[in-house]
Amino acid sequence: MEFHAIGSVLANLFASPALLAVAGCASVKLAACVLNFIWSLCAAYLLREADFWTKLLPEKRGYWKNRVAWVTGSSSGIGLSLCRLLAQRGCRIIMSSRNMEDLQAAKQDVVTFCAQKGLQESENAFLLLPFDMLKLEALEDVVKKATAWAPNGRIDFLFNNAGVSSRGLFMSYEATEKILKIDLLAQVKLTKLVLPIMSKAGFGHIIFTNSESSKLVTCGREPYCMAKAGLLCFAESLSRDLKAKSINISVTSAVPGCIRTNTSYKTLGPDGAPLTDDTSYMHPDVAAGLSPDTAARYMLKAASNKLRECWVAPTPVLFYLYVQEYLPDLMSSLLDLRAEAHALEIEEEAQELEEIAQSVSRTSPQTT
Repeated sequence: MEFHAIGSVLANLFASPALLAVAGCASVKLAACVLNFIWSLCAAYLLREADFWTKLLPEKRGYWKNRVAWVTGSSSGIGLSLCRLLAQRGCRIIMSSRNMEDLQAAKQDVVTFCAQKGLQESENAFLLLPFDMLKLEALEDVVKKATAWAPNGRIDFLFNNAGVSSRGLFMSYEATEKILKIDLLAQVKLTKLVLPIMSKAGFGHIIFTNSESSKLVTCGREPYCMAKAGLLCFAESLSRDLKAKSINISVTSAVPGCIRTNTSYKTLGPDGAPLTDDTSYMHPDVAAGLSPDTAARYMLKAASNKLRECWVAPTPVLFYLYVQEYLPDLMSSLLDLRAEAHALEIEEEAQELEEIAQSVSRTSPQTT
């Protein structure tokens, strides 16, 4: 009976050229899906750390020499590593974060790093420019201070690196608004303010530190994923606008995943408050990630070759990014299957952090 049914299907198939063509295309698509999966697996586990072009192309170190680079979020993590490497390559650097004391410590770190490489950095090679990303109305004055310091008012490179993460189910509107301001709106506005300066100079490059969350949309990170996906779309659309008008300004989006920084404690919970005040706290996935120096080196490689996008992540995350790129439906199904377990992990982490906070509170000396 089964063989008869199969024979009937085949007979109908061969009797209709249209059905035969559709079946042929479906077979080709299935074969392409298999090949894409194999490619994703091989690329992630053989390349490690970065995507094919970012890994393959050498950095053009002369691209940075005698230029002015503005790095936001430069007091720690990837931002600090970028400042070290840019100073080593001969850049004058505008360093920005919220706190002046943190910037002063970061600057000393950069000077020490360069000294270890046999380079002497002068005081006028740095401008420490603190500002709060939540205060969008103050960004015009911040840009004026940057251009007043820079030679000829030029800003050659803008590294939009500052940001904040989120972790928690059903984030409040207040928390969502805060994250969107920092991770999207402030970066868009700063870019819009710097673009005319670059256009007038006839050269510029804008580099966004994005996130795997712009592509891998998991539960418990709703506002962060939304902001980062929006930033990725903004960067891509801006790049096409610039190309359409033949403006010599490049745009690169770096998509890092699991970078070993000490900023996990700044992650916001559902109410918009940081999950923990413990500055040494690091999420286990982050602790197993790549170093900030490694991420920064790959970002400079990609930007100096004017790549529109680069992925920098350890092998498991890199594999997920490749699957998302070539087999998005499969990745979406896998994320759906993982959602319940992921939500449970988030709730357990929140409970663990609350217990840590309570134990610290109990052991802290009481003042009267």
